[in-house]
This record gives sequence, structure tokens and C-alpha cells, in this order.
Amino acid sequence: MRWPVSEIVIAPAKEVVDLDGLENVLKGQTNSKKITVLAAGEKPRMDLEIAPVHKKIGPVYKGAAKMVVEAIAAADPADVKRQLDGGEATLSYKGMEYKITSEMVQIKELPPQNLPAAEFSKGFVYVDIVLTPELEAEGYAREIIRRIQDMRKELDLRVEDQIRAMVDIESKPILDLALQKKEHIASEVRAADFQLGLGLELRGKLVKDWDIEGVCVRIGIDIK
Repeated sequence: MRWPVSEIVIAPAKEVVDLDGLENVLKGQTNSKKITVLAAGEKPRMDLEIAPVHKKIGPVYKGAAKMVVEAIAAADPADVKRQLDGGEATLSYKGMEYKITSEMVQIKELPPQNLPAAEFSKGFVYVDIVLTPELEAEGYAREIIRRIQDMRKELDLRVEDQIRAMVDIESKPILDLALQKKEHIASEVRAADFQLGLGLELRGKLVKDWDIEGVCVRIGIDIK
């Protein structure tokens, strides 16, 4: 829930969905960078799954039915659907061509793996869960900020109190991501002196180890 997502897509089934000026509220509540509202009946680009309808293929192709089934399995579902939308599709397979109609196949739309969906009263909501390096950097920065803020509370510091903070991250790839947000982290936790590194010798009035997404992050803070 704390990790940011790049986009949330709202796909209304029949009626237009009006956010009524609440887009920024929705972005904040869902931790999303972008909210997209599609037209009624429109969907995001779907993955397609195609399956042969044997009882329709057999009577037409008889002994060649097996080859047609193989041709359907080898075909690009999106290409087959595009052709069928215009009438019939021609499949090329092992040097042969086979013409099929829409009743010879079942085409099912599936949300891409990166775009899980949930139904609501007016349609569907899709969440883009692909983590870009930018989103990962923001996510780790938020986790570090949250831990330091917890430590500030433990020391009973006032909001305006400045601190010195040291953050040691055992993973170089995660450290590289966090370094992208170093100034932002320091600003959010009111750290006048802020160090972020690997293999740091921590010191301070309070030093704690934290587990962030399976990575050990050691934090030391002191009053400035």
C-alpha cells in the first residue's frame, strides 16, 4: 500500500465517470502518479488468448482440421482478431494458408500481468504495477523517511528540531536508488547533516536496524 504506482485506469462500462475535480485526492489516496479515465465501454490494451472451436473447424476442413488447429495456436491473437473484425482471417502455416471465420475460434481478453483489475459498480479499475527505477527510488525513500520519523518520535523530538542522521544500506543497488532521493529524505526528516552510504560506522543518540523489503537498513540519529 505504501509503494507508489505509475497509473490507475478507470474503465466505465456504460456511463461516463466524472471525478468532479477530485483527481488529486484520488491520486493521493491511491499513491498513484496518474489517473486515467477512459470513455464508456473502452478498455486498456488487453492481452488476447485464442482457442479453436473444434466442432466448427472439423466439418469445414475435415482431414486438415488438425493443421488448422495448429495454425491457430501458432498465430498472433491480435492479428487474428484484427482480421476477423473485417470478416475472415487467413492463417499461413507450414507453407499452407487456411481461412477461418469468427465462429471457428474463441478470443478472450485478459488484463496484462502488469495490469491487475478489480470490478466496481460502474466498470473496472486497472492498476499499473510495473516498478520503474524512479518509482522504486521514491518507494525506498518513503520507507527510510518513515523509519527516521519513528525514531524522532522515540526521542520525543519536536517537529522543528534539526537532527544529524546516518543511513547505512547493505545493498548497493538499493543504495543507488535511495541516493537519487537523498536531498528529499534529508528535507523530510529535518536533517541538517545527512549521510547515506554502505558500510558506514553509525553513531548517534539512537541507532536501530530496520528491515525494508528484505534489506537491512541501519539508521543512527542524533540531535543537531
